[in-house]
Amino acid sequence: MGETYWFVLFWWFVVFRNIHILEAFTAFSFDINQVNKSL
Repeated sequence: MGETYWFVLFWWFVVFRNIHILEAFTAFSFDINQVNKSL
């Protein structure tokens, strides 16, 4: 039970970090697109 708990917690942490990075990357790409449209 304990090992499964840590395994799920570890994967939740990895997924949460990846989602956070993905959101930042998406926002960064969106900003680049906005700059390209304004030029």
